[in-house]
Amino acid sequence: MRWGRRPAARATPSSTAAPPGSSTSWLRLAPTAPTPTCYRLAKAQVLILDDFGLEPLGAAQRKELLEVLDDRYQLGSTVLTSQLEPKDWHAIIGDATLADAICDRLVHNAHRLKLGGESIRKAESLTTAKKAAK
Repeated sequence: MRWGRRPAARATPSSTAAPPGSSTSWLRLAPTAPTPTCYRLAKAQVLILDDFGLEPLGAAQRKELLEVLDDRYQLGSTVLTSQLEPKDWHAIIGDATLADAICDRLVHNAHRLKLGGESIRKAESLTTAKKAAK
């Protein structure tokens, strides 16, 4: 099912409807049937998946992610950030067949930017510490 397009949505643990005090991500809450959240994510013109791969995905999460990516395929842009190399995504996704399908939708027609160097947070904390010491 193709759900169409909508303005940008961000699928990160900090922007979800997880219960207060919970570190549960939107994927952890996703059942196997499409939800209003999945509907909004599939319709977004730009979907940002931030810090992908911090935790392994469960069976329901894999299916929901594939459903959202499949519905968005060639209809909207998906931006994914991860500290893992794409070759390591299969281990985080879990099921080999679903991992192939998910990675295919993420990597096909992708523009990859690999950043290097020191973490900006680390550099900022060192600068702040030096200023505080003066």
